[in-house]
Amino acid sequence: MVKKTVIFESRFGVDINQFSSTQEIDEFLEKKLGRKLRVVRLDQGVVDDTGNVFMLSDYDIDRIIDEELKD
Repeated sequence: MVKKTVIFESRFGVDINQFSSTQEIDEFLEKKLGRKLRVVRLDQGVVDDTGNVFMLSDYDIDRIIDEELKD
């Protein structure tokens, strides 16, 4: 998480330790940006919110093989 605070600090020229809550950070950003912050969905692109390009599926490979070998 250090990388993210370094980017924040360098972009806005502040020390992250001067804030004691996320509410204070939100207020600072709203003042700096001149508008209210917006909440947006993260799952609207090719990459999902965990960073995977392809959807992952959980398969029980042992069960699948057993089912196929029954016949």
